[in-house]
Amino acid sequence: MTTTSPLAALPLDPAPDGGPSPELVRRLRAALLDEVRMPSGQNAVLGVAHADARQVLTDPRFSRELSYEGAPAFFPGEDATTADPDFLANMPDRRHALVRRIVAGAFSARRVASWRPVTERIAAELVRELKESGAPLDFVSQFGFRLPIRVICEIIGITGEDQERFRSFTTAAFAADGAGFLTYIEDLLKRRRAEPGTDLIDDLIQARDGKDRLTEPELVRLVLALIVAGHETTAAALSRGTLSLLAEPERYRRLVEEPGRIPAAVEEILRLNPPVDTSLLRVATEDVELASGTVGRGSAVLASLTGANVDPAVFEEPHSFSLDREPSLAREHLTFGHGAHFCLGAGVARLELTVALEVLTANLPGLRLAVDPETVHTVSDLMVRTLPELPVRW
Repeated sequence: MTTTSPLAALPLDPAPDGGPSPELVRRLRAALLDEVRMPSGQNAVLGVAHADARQVLTDPRFSRELSYEGAPAFFPGEDATTADPDFLANMPDRRHALVRRIVAGAFSARRVASWRPVTERIAAELVRELKESGAPLDFVSQFGFRLPIRVICEIIGITGEDQERFRSFTTAAFAADGAGFLTYIEDLLKRRRAEPGTDLIDDLIQARDGKDRLTEPELVRLVLALIVAGHETTAAALSRGTLSLLAEPERYRRLVEEPGRIPAAVEEILRLNPPVDTSLLRVATEDVELASGTVGRGSAVLASLTGANVDPAVFEEPHSFSLDREPSLAREHLTFGHGAHFCLGAGVARLELTVALEVLTANLPGLRLAVDPETVHTVSDLMVRTLPELPVRW
């Protein structure tokens, strides 16, 4: 297995039921504010307890402003996803807050709910194709990856040949040709301005051309970030979450019989299968006291999403995938972050996972693994942890 996680020295493969590695959790818990080595070769303090991780994510003294000379870096060198100040995640705090406020309406609960019909249609189409192809087949390539990329393309307003192009789009591909993809988005925006519609991309264009105004580079990078984050992380969660359900067949059978448990399953999938192990990198602008100790001024800081999501101080029987856990309690997980940088696309991800489970359980009640779950391993594409394949039958 390969990974660029800052926890690279630790075993990252999940337990056979798809949950976090017990050894990973044990070693994280043994040193709550231990230093870890990032892919850049630099060290960072890792907050593992839920209280520590949440404070790292919300306390303004842990800043995302890392554009100054000598600032810590997560990756070796620089690339467009970590250094470009026009990406939402990299903006100075005040600008970040303003841009979030400008585009908030495009991701409202009502707007997300309006995307349910298209999500249901795409999921149903993919399940019909699965049945036509016949078992066994690879769930990741045939459903887990295809659903999120088709949904995000359609709600943004990318169709036809453009959608086909993005079906092979990954974070690694962007890292290799970031300038080319940025140029493509610029051209897409030009075409949509000439022929406007009612899709998400039109909402964002209005935010660019409205009173407060995004800058053009901010708009371009926001659309690009939605395409990247809008499919790869959800695909990872859906694929790994399906492994969690099928590794213990009774879990999936129960969803077939009790579809009302699907919201609980979605939150457990998100809690136990965060697509990334840690938060975005931050730096302490002054000494900060956390529940587990003091972080010194100038320290690079990360929040462990994996560790926080299985903190027994917050979650009863934290390593158990429980369909009886109240969704409101399970939602205390930090998979989408917390505070100012809470994931804009959280509602879309939840919608896709919910619809995927609804359609799969209704149409493939006999879905099961075609391999021993202990033979399934995760891999990492830059930061995202996913499954290269998941053979299934029904």
